[in-house]
Amino acid sequence: MERKNAWKTYSEEDISKLNAISAEYVKFLDNGKTERECVAQTVEMAKAKGYRDLNTVIASGEKLNPGDCVYSDFMGIMGGFIVGVGILGLDPMEYYTFTQKGFNINNLWVGMVHGAVYGMLIAITGCYQGLRCGRNAEAVGKATTSAVVYSIVGIVLSTAVLTILCNILNI
Repeated sequence: MERKNAWKTYSEEDISKLNAISAEYVKFLDNGKTERECVAQTVEMAKAKGYRDLNTVIASGEKLNPGDCVYSDFMGIMGGFIVGVGILGLDPMEYYTFTQKGFNINNLWVGMVHGAVYGMLIAITGCYQGLRCGRNAEAVGKATTSAVVYSIVGIVLSTAVLTILCNILNI
């Protein structure tokens, strides 16, 4: 029995595109020898694409909207559509039908509650670690690492608690 191999289905043009992506990735890794350099390079790439730093948005006094979470949910659905239809070859109506069957309005509310809880956890953890931080680069690095680790642990634990609550409430 011969196993299917996705590489055999690619055209020469597809393979050359993949090779170009691979070359860009190698270039990225060559330019960013350390984690700090990779992060700085990624931030610059994101800014070039139009993303704004959250600290800059807050410092400039811009207001973040509650609809940002809904917008993110919608973009996730659209991303799934692009992957499902464009890459996996699903029929658009099939994607729409299965998305509609799998979507319940409670999912929207649960997602927004999760987003709010995660945002508060990250904000509180970041502020707490920032206030406890020393006044040199090493202390800032340690505080940042601690904030990230504590935020991840908080998100995992809050996900467990919220999941248990949703099961108890039959949501």
